Amino acid sequence: MKSDPRAAAGNLPLMLGLIGTLAIALVVVFGDRIAPYDPQAWRIVEFYDGRIIVPPSPPDSHHLLGTDPLGRDLLSRLLWGARLSITVTGLAVLLRVGLALVVGTLIAATRGLGSALVLTLTNIVSGYPQLMLALLVGVALRDLGLVGFVIALGLVGWPELGRFIAVEFARLSKTPYVEAAHAVGASRPRVALAHVMRNALPQLIGVIALETAAVLLLLAELGFIGLFVSGSVSLSDNFGAPVLPVRDRAPEWGSMLAGALEYASNRQWVAYVPALVVVAAVFVFNLLGEGVRSALDPHSSRALTPRALGWGARAAAVVVLVAVSGFALSQVAIANGLSYDDGLAEARAAAELERPGARLVASVVLFSSQVHALDRPTKLNYYFVDPGGSSLRVGFIDADPNQKELRFLEDDDGLGEIARLAPVDDPTIAWQQALAAAEKNGGNGYRSSTRGWLTRVILREFPGGPVYRIRYGPVSGTFALEVPVDARTGSLDLPLPARLGDTWDQIVRQLGGEPVVVRMAAEWRSTGQSQGFGPDRSVTRSYYFARADGSGSSMVGVNIGQGSFVSFIPTPFAKPPPLGDTADVQTLFAAVEDHGGRSLRAEASQAGTVQWFAFGTLERVNGSQRFTAQYRIGDRLTTFTLDVATGEVRRVS
Repeated sequence: MKSDPRAAAGNLPLMLGLIGTLAIALVVVFGDRIAPYDPQAWRIVEFYDGRIIVPPSPPDSHHLLGTDPLGRDLLSRLLWGARLSITVTGLAVLLRVGLALVVGTLIAATRGLGSALVLTLTNIVSGYPQLMLALLVGVALRDLGLVGFVIALGLVGWPELGRFIAVEFARLSKTPYVEAAHAVGASRPRVALAHVMRNALPQLIGVIALETAAVLLLLAELGFIGLFVSGSVSLSDNFGAPVLPVRDRAPEWGSMLAGALEYASNRQWVAYVPALVVVAAVFVFNLLGEGVRSALDPHSSRALTPRALGWGARAAAVVVLVAVSGFALSQVAIANGLSYDDGLAEARAAAELERPGARLVASVVLFSSQVHALDRPTKLNYYFVDPGGSSLRVGFIDADPNQKELRFLEDDDGLGEIARLAPVDDPTIAWQQALAAAEKNGGNGYRSSTRGWLTRVILREFPGGPVYRIRYGPVSGTFALEVPVDARTGSLDLPLPARLGDTWDQIVRQLGGEPVVVRMAAEWRSTGQSQGFGPDRSVTRSYYFARADGSGSSMVGVNIGQGSFVSFIPTPFAKPPPLGDTADVQTLFAAVEDHGGRSLRAEASQAGTVQWFAFGTLERVNGSQRFTAQYRIGDRLTTFTLDVATGEVRRVS
């Protein structure tokens, strides 16, 4: 008999299978690092070599394997997709083999009715076509996402494997060394593990290689009909939600094969490139399985000694378990969503790959009443601008790294002209703290009174530093409430330009010069009418601006609170003088409340009138600031004035 090295070298299927498996493993581990582009980058139109390129484009010097219909680089998607496709396949094979081991052990260890029942179960499951059964299970477990898809792949094919294991265990249990172990008094568990399972392991490794090829092929078949790890674009439930949650956003070989349906006879590279990769991978695993079978054949000149087979089986088992377990743990780690910092790290890596030198100018954490509410972000968006002024958005739907989006020149959150935004500095406080502050200052009240809402936590840079702008609004339309929070101190007391944000720039453009505040106003309502605001917090605030140099005949009014908008206000009368340093209108209203306003409302409440409205105005009159508060309770109008300099409150009417 040849030595083990010579026998292994002469086993061509085994050597080719090992080399191919090693190559696949290297791509799985390092594929994302060697990819020339980000796999999720859409390129609707490209300009190079003096041509206008519209996807899907054929292979050329810029895209070695061409692009898909969305302009995503096929080579990059294949390299990135290897990790998801192979590890999902490995998880499914592990589940399938685990079920088969349990079933095979039961068949081999039981007799009579128990064995008959297990065999009947395997026959029933074997009667269903694997593709149809995997499709049904995948649809039923769609809410589990990736885990549901792994279960769908793992719950088919195990009956045949279980019967094979049962036959193998029964054969090994009758071998002389097993009978000898029983004769010397070895326990049944020791015999099962040290003799039966140990000697069955090389056979199992060969079968696992073949099962891996079968599962990968099933994965490709599901992708061909439009159902894959990264979701389905054609199947939806009664509410219009996708059958699986990702909708072809993750780079995965099965999803890439879906293009074969549309492009098999036209622009064939879209279908052929992923198809050839899947065929090659299936061929590698089949070669490995055939090579292991030849190494196990005692009548073959390429047979290996039991010692070599044992060590090889142990090494393969360790590699499979470590790789699959590592992937499983990584999926568990992101089960509750990608963290903001991890998402930012991935977004920066993608931006550097696509637009070297790009700087982060804004980030958005989006929540929706229809998905997770405030328990988990519906989306993470990161906006970058490169040195040439081109913007790039990197998003993670459902805070899932497998659902990454990468779009050029796109504003998904109503930020305005992305290219003009300044690079944002790192915040000192976390976005969760800013959101909590906004919730206490009107956000919770708005959400409680609105059936369908969106909440965006926006981080941007302003002249005073980074600011979180928490915007609340309906599912469609503009935002209804905005709460700015200083990203370094967590304070809500911001300078007016930072508080108004983009609105300040609009004021400057409207007036044609530097603005100055000439009047401030606020509105308060009874709690039942104002989503929980009440006398301690105004429903809206208004600021009126004129040009600081006194020229011009108009003012610009800005209303913030329940909506933020700019209105151009012509003034047929003389403009009020600038206010100068101002007190907070909420503080002034509280002083009026202490000197008669609260008592007025209490008297009306005792008389049966609980709804009220108050409007306060701060302006400069005869050289001093005066705050006027008007209460309307029922049909009664009551006015108070407050001299800001002296603190004197008078009831006028």
